[in-house]
Order: sequence, then C-alpha cells, then structure tokens
Amino acid sequence: MTVTINAGEILLSGMILYAQVSGGTASEYDWYRAEMPAGPFTLLATTTAPNYTDKTLTGGKDYWYYVVARGTDANGYTFEKPSPVIWRTSKAKVVLSATYSWFLRHGALLTAEIEGREDAKEFVWKRTGPQSTINYQTVATTSEDYYYDAPLERGAAYTYQVIVEFENGDKIASNFADITIRDSDGGCLNIGFGVYSLFGAALLPFTLLRRKKK
Repeated sequence: MTVTINAGEILLSGMILYAQVSGGTASEYDWYRAEMPAGPFTLLATTTAPNYTDKTLTGGKDYWYYVVARGTDANGYTFEKPSPVIWRTSKAKVVLSATYSWFLRHGALLTAEIEGREDAKEFVWKRTGPQSTINYQTVATTSEDYYYDAPLERGAAYTYQVIVEFENGDKIASNFADITIRDSDGGCLNIGFGVYSLFGAALLPFTLLRRKKK
C-alpha cells in the first residue's frame, strides 16, 4: 500500500496539494508543511477530501510537504501511513502583460516574465471573453514565453492568464491581464513588440505609436 502527495498549480490564492492512496481507502488526510527539508513540520489541516489548498504561503520561500492518510486497506485493516516529502517553492513568480496590437489583425500580444526560476518548460495561455465568463479556455500551449492571440472581436474585452509548467512538474499561475480590442483604427494605437533571443528571452521591448492620417 502506498500514499503519495503531489502539488498542482501555484495560484494567486495558494498552493493546491493532492493525495493519492493505492491499496486502500482513506477517510482522513493530515497535511504537513515545513520550511526546511528535515522539519520541523507543522500540521496545516485535516481534511476528508484528498486535496488541500495552502493559503498561507509567503513569497520568496521554499516549502516541504507531506500528507498522512488514515483509512482502511484492501484487507479491511485500518491504516495510518505518511507519504514521501515533496519540495515546492514560492520564490518564483509569473507576471503576465497583454498589449493591444493593430498591426497583426487586431489581437493581443501576451508576454510572460518569470522571476526566480529559469527552468520553464511549457506555457498554457488561457482567456475569457468576449462574453466574459468565469471559465477560462485554453487558447494555446507553447514553449515560448510569448504568444499572439488574433484575430479578436472588435470592441470586446478579454481577460488572460498563463499557467507555466516547470521541469520538475511545478505549475505557477500568473496574474490576470485585461485588454479591450478597439472598434476602429482611429486615434493613437499602442502596438507592443518585443525582440526575442533564440531562447525566448525578451531583449528589447518597445512601443510603436501610429496615428491615423487626417
């Protein structure tokens, strides 16, 4: 019989933890956390569900977690078994920016800036709109830290978020970025561009201003 613990997305609201039991059925889970690999570990919560969100994270720290599952095994005996310890960090942060661009079919230029880590593997770009809903839909998955979403509906408002997955399986959610697509080409348009290296790092972001001729 085994008990494992995994961490899902690191959201703005906290770290999502999951427990899995094979060879038995758990009825309770004790969730523990420490700021050093060997502890001391503090009990965060006891739940009946196999998941827990740690909402007491402090930015810039490393954390170690494990879970103790209690229940009945396949033979009908009660058990109380801990999982291995896993490491997660809140040192990393993902900052998302969205810039309206007339130049490329009235769309949104999205860029993700990662602070505190350099092992990003995948970027999952999510969006709501034009009829704003709570449910975010995935519009693209890339290995680059930028994405151009176009064409978009004129005059519509959109909200974006990007989920970054790292080499060790960590997933960190960015802030939310809002953008409104213009109805026409008139006036002063801010068009965001970026010059990128072969490795996807932004080297020279700048803004081009375009005014409609009278």
